[in-house]
Amino acid sequence: MKMFSFCIGNPPYQDDTANDGDRPSPIYDKFMETAYAAAEAALLITPARFLFRAGQTSGEWNRQRLEDEHFKVVFYEPDSACVFPGTDIKGGVAVTYRNEAALYKPVGVFTAFAELNSVLRKVKPAGPSQSLASLVSPRGLYRFSHKFYEDFPYASERVGKGSGNMLVSNIFAALPEVFSEKAPEDGAVYLKIAGRQNGRRIFKYIRRDYVADNAYIDKYKVVLPEANGAGAFGEPLSAPALCAPLTGAVDTFISFGPFDSREEAEALLRYLKSKFARALLGVNKVTQHNPRSVWRDVPLEDFSAGSDIDWKKPVSEIDRQLWDKYGLSGVEIAFIETHVREMK
Repeated sequence: MKMFSFCIGNPPYQDDTANDGDRPSPIYDKFMETAYAAAEAALLITPARFLFRAGQTSGEWNRQRLEDEHFKVVFYEPDSACVFPGTDIKGGVAVTYRNEAALYKPVGVFTAFAELNSVLRKVKPAGPSQSLASLVSPRGLYRFSHKFYEDFPYASERVGKGSGNMLVSNIFAALPEVFSEKAPEDGAVYLKIAGRQNGRRIFKYIRRDYVADNAYIDKYKVVLPEANGAGAFGEPLSAPALCAPLTGAVDTFISFGPFDSREEAEALLRYLKSKFARALLGVNKVTQHNPRSVWRDVPLEDFSAGSDIDWKKPVSEIDRQLWDKYGLSGVEIAFIETHVREMK
């Protein structure tokens, strides 16, 4: 038996008692579940990240809410400061309503725009293998080899706990004796590693046998920072770069690929700059982070010379080809054109 007929509230959002620099854990989902257990109906205002399957709430809980036929979204505001002045809640805030006695169409995939919902219905990938996410590398793609630890047994103490054998963001500063500004002419093979130092992107070199093998090392790829912008819909991506074989990156970057030819990587780079692809990225990207999962609703294209898209054309023309391919309406095209910023 429920204790209450109706529950309304603004529950605490996160646990701020975390120690040792850990990120605060979300707790609003626990309060939502408690409200649902205590009352027949509940109206709550919370962070909206879970609607986009983002943030730190569990993937299973996110799925349950989005598939719940008693649950609906009654209000969404991407800019939290419009609701709570002086706040910056990534992904915005949402007012949701759950009523055990009512039936609604499950939310499924949530977007804030009717036009984007319409586009998504036309182009949504049939499965993971048809999504651009299938080309996105996992976190920590580039890792130190056993040979490296034989030559630098103290390295793990320098880098810090929890990083394992990954080439992490502070690796250039932590192990300056391992990396060089130029590839030494000593007969060894070297990898060119992208990272950041003093607020700017730089490349340094490390011996090839110090990095464990992966599918991307000896292929062409496109590299992009894993954190980009603020999560605003249609914002540009931060300087995606085409990288040749024997090029890699620290763990704050993701890689798209791998490709056998430079031409395929160049085609993928133009696709990432298209308004079409970035509009579909905006279905799930509502924070600064863009890991593999947020690319799941961007359709995978054929980037070879035999593609139905002429990737040699300017990005604006590639957009027009994609709109024709997927049968977008004038209203849908106008929405993308006016809401997604152009990239150079």
